[in-house]
Amino acid sequence: MMARAAVIGFVGLGHMGAALARRSLAAGGTVLVYDLAPQAVASLAALGAEAAPDLAAMFRRAEVVAACLPSAAACRAVAAEAVKAAGAGACAVRLWIEASTIGRRACAGIAADLAAAGIAFADAPVSGGPRGKALSTMLAVPQALRAQAEAEVGRYSDRIIAVGEEPGQAQICKLVNNAISLATLAIACEATASGVRAGLDLAVMVEAINAGSGRCAATTDKFPQAIVTRRFDYGAAARIAAKDMALFLEEAETAGGRLACLPQIAALWRTVADEGPPDMDFTSIFKYFEEYGRPLQA
Repeated sequence: MMARAAVIGFVGLGHMGAALARRSLAAGGTVLVYDLAPQAVASLAALGAEAAPDLAAMFRRAEVVAACLPSAAACRAVAAEAVKAAGAGACAVRLWIEASTIGRRACAGIAADLAAAGIAFADAPVSGGPRGKALSTMLAVPQALRAQAEAEVGRYSDRIIAVGEEPGQAQICKLVNNAISLATLAIACEATASGVRAGLDLAVMVEAINAGSGRCAATTDKFPQAIVTRRFDYGAAARIAAKDMALFLEEAETAGGRLACLPQIAALWRTVADEGPPDMDFTSIFKYFEEYGRPLQA
């Protein structure tokens, strides 16, 4: 007889959080969802998820919680509610999966608070994008909890790469990944915008790049889906990109060593995020180079 799948709850239903919840629904079992945006909850409920009216209700039922939130402050606040529930004897949560990208310091602090409340912790940020054909998880969890964590993360992730055992190690790996990805996107947009100004057709140019040595995830995925089509809707906000670059610089400074290119690219992302609308997609950085000197539009 197969063991019953744990009741899993998802807190945070932005682009990525909603994607994780949808994948978990497809895997079967009871899925609870909670978000401050009613429409985000309603969209998942229409697919079969159960809407938790508040965090207290979520924690009373969910045995596993996956948090996918936009900031360290939000993650700390939600985790604090779980600690409060545990102290009141009204918490079923036995494993906390931190799927957010919040940096090592915040991650380690949350892990310690939850451990004191008897809740195991997995540092497990996700990569691949909400529209990605495959999602991967960078996992840092004590060896004794690895099998359990991989089983739960495997409900929504196609690939799991264990990068360590200490909370925060997966965060560092994710930030390195994002720094490379965001730097590549920025450079690809700057270069191709120059090609367009020189008279080249963007779609043809991207086809040529993808057949040559300039090929990268930005040109093979983001350009065809969101930039060449001018939809600029890949599914990640420019403000989150700027946040991730700032977190990367924080971690890099702690580790020591020399940085030359990435601080400038981080400053660029901050400028792009500040100039555009609050929820502007990060592929709109192409318009920053295309329309240089004019305010960015959604």
